[in-house]
Amino acid sequence: MSAATARESPLNTLTWNDVQPILPAWDPVPAGPLAPQPNTARIGPQTFQSLAEALPHLKACDQLDIGPGTYQTSLIIDPDFVRIVGHGEVVLERAAAKDKGLMLIRGNGVEVRNLECRHVSVRDGNGACIRLEGTGLLLDHVYFHDSQQGLLTGGKPGLVHIRNSRFERLGKAGRAHAIYMGGGRLLIENSLFLASKDQGHEIKTRASATTIARSVIASLTGNDSRLIDASNGGTLLIENSLLEQGPQTVNSTAIGFGLEGGAANRTDHRLTLKHNLIILERAGSNRFLHLGDQPVSLDISANTFIAREPTGYDDGNLRFESRDAAGMASYPALPYESFLDLASRGALRGAEP
Repeated sequence: MSAATARESPLNTLTWNDVQPILPAWDPVPAGPLAPQPNTARIGPQTFQSLAEALPHLKACDQLDIGPGTYQTSLIIDPDFVRIVGHGEVVLERAAAKDKGLMLIRGNGVEVRNLECRHVSVRDGNGACIRLEGTGLLLDHVYFHDSQQGLLTGGKPGLVHIRNSRFERLGKAGRAHAIYMGGGRLLIENSLFLASKDQGHEIKTRASATTIARSVIASLTGNDSRLIDASNGGTLLIENSLLEQGPQTVNSTAIGFGLEGGAANRTDHRLTLKHNLIILERAGSNRFLHLGDQPVSLDISANTFIAREPTGYDDGNLRFESRDAAGMASYPALPYESFLDLASRGALRGAEP
């Protein structure tokens, strides 16, 4: 495809407003009979009239229940094994603790459930919905969007488990991303990573082991960089997922593996991709996989590619030259339900807030 043809491609004319209605919209878990009243918070039996009032009372192993409402309150979580649970539509926005993130989590073993976070920015461009400085984190049914960064961790975050969640329109200047793992281990299940912006990756991970299962990682209209960048190599497993490199993607490579200096410090690099649908429709050149200089054990099999040109990994996989040849609806359609666990589908549909 020539540069002129790429610029004139109808795929480039669509905006996020055109694309968003085809996606499953976010749907928070409804508030039940035991939910706190709107704009209040509860720890155990004690109710507080604001989220800010509740935070100093939080102790190890407590559960912080947040009532429906929109809160412009930053959270610093120091105690270990805390559960933060939103009830109904709980939106956290436009705040940052210590110029780092809306939620600065310094405790270990923290869980965050059923929260929306948006419009977070800080001066250095790394404003995150969650800045993790502790060890061990579970994100279950969260919606992080339209901020500089969704999740940013330190170098030793332990295991970060993300499930039934959605990360959308995140990134800043190629240095902030939907998620940025500084180390540890990363497990992603039944989640969507959509339309990273300003040359951010959908997933940047320095984890020793990264597993992505039953998830959708798609550029759509984003001017993102790579879909997945496993900067220091390690073990990367992607299975039963949908990857789409969109027409406005800035980087020609969909997946980068071991391209930064830390890769040399690891000796056992493994990359496994199985049973995925991989759509490469960047306007211009497309490169499925860019490997670093370290030896890598590869198992790339039983995938379906939609790509104009050979991927270099066509053997053992199925490739169609176009969506039409594969019998698939035209851009920007995504058969997302085929790649999300049945149990999580209902949690990802509903009215957009």
